[in-house]
Amino acid sequence: MFENYHEPLLSRKRFVSRLGRTFLLVMSIIFLSMICGTLGFRIFAGDSWDSSFHHACLVLGDQQPEHYPDTAAGKIFSGVYVMYARLVFLSAVALLFLPVLHRILHKLHLDTPGTASDDSAEL
Repeated sequence: MFENYHEPLLSRKRFVSRLGRTFLLVMSIIFLSMICGTLGFRIFAGDSWDSSFHHACLVLGDQQPEHYPDTAAGKIFSGVYVMYARLVFLSAVALLFLPVLHRILHKLHLDTPGTASDDSAEL
């Protein structure tokens, strides 16, 4: 997905494009997770549509919901969705920082003029 350390650094325009694609990917994952959470709270917990959307947004934002479901199916869904939402939250943050971190590391590991490109040649 990213360039190798032997390849030159991406231009600023292509890097911004990569950041945009990553942002769109993260936003689509969050949007789909919000839809699934809204449907789940509506179906399994019996909440209203606006309350279901509100709970899904709270859980995805790593907040505590106002109330917990009363039904067994709602409790099971809520528990599974909370674990899923935390994983999505951490993954989304990691995905957003990945292109920036890669660019920093790539820039630090670029060969400087006058040095060997292969470290094994010095051994």
